[in-house]
Amino acid sequence: MDGFELPKGDRLSVSKYHPPEKKTQGDSHKGAQGTPTFNNLYVKNFPTPDFREADLIQIFSKYGEITSAAVMRDENQNSKGFGFVCFKEPSMALKALAENNPGGLYVCEAQTKEQRQLDQERKTLSFKKSMQYLSLHVKGYPFATVNEGDLITFFKAFGEVRSVKITPTGAALVSFNDRDSAKRAKDQAHG
Repeated sequence: MDGFELPKGDRLSVSKYHPPEKKTQGDSHKGAQGTPTFNNLYVKNFPTPDFREADLIQIFSKYGEITSAAVMRDENQNSKGFGFVCFKEPSMALKALAENNPGGLYVCEAQTKEQRQLDQERKTLSFKKSMQYLSLHVKGYPFATVNEGDLITFFKAFGEVRSVKITPTGAALVSFNDRDSAKRAKDQAHG
């Protein structure tokens, strides 16, 4: 390299770059051994409008030491119906998660806005991918004389039809409840 010199006595060492472990969605807060490293829980569905931090502590203290508890409030100091519980250790938070709805509350790992958005995008993409195998794009039928009911009657011979939507251009989207029905309809009804 032009103009680059190491100070006398220093040696340059070059090694292969190893990126941090890739994390899969849902493992955003897991350590090297796959153990959870989060200790903050999101809690909602409070039973009363006057639910307080002391109530959260009372419900969750049986799982371990709580470092903080917060009920989110509006400008009038009324509960917004959700809050957070932070445990001293991740294992304590995991114990609270393992019990199904402690105190009748909905409980999950607290996530940042970005994590929630990524999770929602992943779920939406997963739903769209699952639907692409359940839906058929139908065209070339006499759309002037055929309605959605006629298409349902025709396609239910291949399986349970979830929905039918005819577009203004005359194409139709036929969705089935299962993949096999959609495949059967595609293979047998073509033409």
